[in-house]
Amino acid sequence: MERQAHLYRELPSVDELLRAPAVATLVAQEGQTAVADVCRAVLARLRREIANEHLDAEKLTLALSGIADAIRRELHRTLGFSLRPVINATGVILHTNLGRAPVAVSVVEHIRETATNYSNLEFDLSAGERGKRDLHVERLFQKLLVSAGEDGRDRKSMDSRISTIVVNNNAAAVLLALNTLGEG
Repeated sequence: MERQAHLYRELPSVDELLRAPAVATLVAQEGQTAVADVCRAVLARLRREIANEHLDAEKLTLALSGIADAIRRELHRTLGFSLRPVINATGVILHTNLGRAPVAVSVVEHIRETATNYSNLEFDLSAGERGKRDLHVERLFQKLLVSAGEDGRDRKSMDSRISTIVVNNNAAAVLLALNTLGEG
């Protein structure tokens, strides 16, 4: 340990790193807290390498010369998105580990357009007053479930016997189904 003491003294402080021009640019882009955390992680990794005697003076000098790049790479890894496209070669069409079914590009575009603006989620545009959020999907279920009347003619009005609620997970769907089937 004493042999390596001089190597530990060569390590810069987090404050010194944050003031270095290349790292200061990262601070301006990503914020001081995120960059400081990454600086601490990179320095901790160097300390471990010194403790395990993987770094001598020459290797440490080399590592320190590229520390700004190491911080940039670690910051990118830390802040980057973890979900990436993969190829489903499993033979299972709707694979739960692979994100289930892909969504159509037109749907993604509509989601992007709606999610990046205000929308009429709970506002009835025709009445100019508060509306119901389930109305949007209820309209589609009505179309699906009540496409034609008993006499074969298209129904124009919504069937009041059909009520919808949409949930975003299986547990909630099972609870609603069991509650509905167990009622009465």
